[in-house]
Amino acid sequence: MIHVPVRQASIADAQTGRVDDRWMEFFQRLGREFGTWTLVPFDAALFAGWTVQDADQVSFAYATYGQRVDVDFVFRATTSLAVASVTIALPAGIVAARDSSAVIQVNDNGTTMPGMAKVAADGTVITITRVDGVSFTDLRAVEGQLMLQRKQG
Repeated sequence: MIHVPVRQASIADAQTGRVDDRWMEFFQRLGREFGTWTLVPFDAALFAGWTVQDADQVSFAYATYGQRVDVDFVFRATTSLAVASVTIALPAGIVAARDSSAVIQVNDNGTTMPGMAKVAADGTVITITRVDGVSFTDLRAVEGQLMLQRKQG
């Protein structure tokens, strides 16, 4: 049996500055990081429908909180042909437990506008589209954050 601690306010030790947080301790005992951002190294194979190069990846990282995963991404100076959508593979073998979506920012052919980032249940990719449903003419930048539930197993 695993003892799950009761959540209490973090208390900082006045002499050491160490924060005593029982939840952090609990996750460390399980060998898990809780809420630590992990940078995703550039890999061209993670992108489909558009061209992303190493210098275009300004930021790509994820953080886990139990089953919750936050994925943060900023890609600039990218290129695409006329396509309805592009994809970004979820990092670290993450599989979504259910549908999730978020409004993000895209730049299509020099015009910044709202876009959508979606992942389907049992999905392993984030699909990026324009909110208005029109195909991209030349996707130049994507910026946003998507929160999803990680499938266990």
